[in-house]
Amino acid sequence: MNELENEYQLKILDMAANLCLDKIATPTDENLRFIESNVDKIVWDVGTQIYQQSGFKADFARVRDIIISRLEKIRHQIQLKGERKAVEQAKREAELREQGEREAAEAQRLAELREQAEREAAEAKRLAEFLEQADFIEQFDGNKNKAEIFLKLRWVLVKELRLDEEKVNLDSDIKHYLGADWADMLLLSVAIE
Repeated sequence: MNELENEYQLKILDMAANLCLDKIATPTDENLRFIESNVDKIVWDVGTQIYQQSGFKADFARVRDIIISRLEKIRHQIQLKGERKAVEQAKREAELREQGEREAAEAQRLAELREQAEREAAEAKRLAEFLEQADFIEQFDGNKNKAEIFLKLRWVLVKELRLDEEKVNLDSDIKHYLGADWADMLLLSVAIE
């Protein structure tokens, strides 16, 4: 037999052995362990199957080499699959962590807005109560609008300068008595707008 015929026979043997292996060699951990522990039996089964189908006496050493080569491919496929799963899992965990952080930030923001709305509602209620008091309105010659403007300005002063509410009255001087400097004055003008 010349070299070309021998090479062709080996090529056909490779193809036939791989076709037989395709039926049993799927890339799973269990299948890999099964093939590794039963290499000799699989060599015998593949060689026998080739002989029964074609009458060709397969070289068992060559069939074993084909099976071992296939085992390496299966190991590599399983490793790649495991790496892809690990990357996907890490990506999912990162997305879940980011989503949790976004939800926590949103919950914090909503809590702050709720708290601010409650403070403003309480201030509006207190403003309404003050406006109902006759002696308070008398300080403004009975003009409810002036009284309301004063209360709103007082609320801005208390909020922006962090003052005690009782300190701010009609006789308070913002610069001297309340201790506001030029930066506070600028802040107040922006807040009043």
